[in-house]
Amino acid sequence: MSLFLSRYSKLIHSASTITSLALIGNLFWLNSARAFDITFSNSGFESSLTDWGTIGDVNTIGSDLVQASNGDTGFINPLGGINQAIVTTGYQTINRIDDVDGSNSTLSFNQSTTTNPVDSDTITANNSVNDFQTQLGLNLYDLSIPRINGDTSTPRTSKEASAIYQDLTFTVTQSEVDAGNNAFEVSFNWAYLTNDGVSGDLGNQDYSFISIYDVTGGTDSTAKNIELLGDSNQSIIAPTASNNYSYGDTTYYDLSNPYTTSVTGLAAGDYTYRVSLGVVDVDNFGRSSALLIDNFSAKQVPFDFSPSAGLLVVAGIFGFKKILQKNDNNGNQVKE
Repeated sequence: MSLFLSRYSKLIHSASTITSLALIGNLFWLNSARAFDITFSNSGFESSLTDWGTIGDVNTIGSDLVQASNGDTGFINPLGGINQAIVTTGYQTINRIDDVDGSNSTLSFNQSTTTNPVDSDTITANNSVNDFQTQLGLNLYDLSIPRINGDTSTPRTSKEASAIYQDLTFTVTQSEVDAGNNAFEVSFNWAYLTNDGVSGDLGNQDYSFISIYDVTGGTDSTAKNIELLGDSNQSIIAPTASNNYSYGDTTYYDLSNPYTTSVTGLAAGDYTYRVSLGVVDVDNFGRSSALLIDNFSAKQVPFDFSPSAGLLVVAGIFGFKKILQKNDNNGNQVKE
């Protein structure tokens, strides 16, 4: 019986060795063959705004430059680097007064110092190739999203807006479609800062958003137009100083809690998707709002390759071999 067990354990050794090698090979095969490559760059804005398109007031900033005074929010600083992107509705104070403190002193929230937000109203006579919707590839009423508090029968009236965007390019193969790996996900951290809010029965006003759509003109119908991020749903409070917003939502401004959204059901083919992140002035031009962005990424989902899980399987197999090498059922050491 011990001889049989010894031979049986040798057979398992050989099989497990072959399986281990096959699994290791599969790890690399899955990594290279099952994941389409999404082209994008400068995900943490460490190279300023390189490879990102901008509309309106957009810039990159470092630490201790912008803050929110509600609660213990304080300064909103970059995550995992020295830069973060900021998109605002702040107008240059030399031309227009948007924000004042409790003593009616003029405050500045424009970050680019040279560029103002772009017209985004729905008055056809005002629209041109330079209006926000046209530049971003949106329809005229895409920014007229519903109000949440107060008057729910009237959509928000966009006045001006700013945005940052980048095109993501990739190819989906038929084998990926057949396997159900024909989707992609974007992930990033955001914080919404504002001096605007609910006034009387009017309802929510300024807001930040993400827009994802196929610029190649394909037949995909799952792309999103406007997905609400943070918005002005608090009572209006006067800011206390320039670049100190009266309210800040930092729920997703944490490396451990990124915001994710995805596009699914893609057919085989070549794609270029435009991902835009912006902020909109609603109802009037007063009271600035901003969107902070950091750690942007994009990847295929579901993603078959899992290095940690795969290596655990291989480690388990080799561990099982070690046990067989040590003892047979009679307590004798089994040698190969």
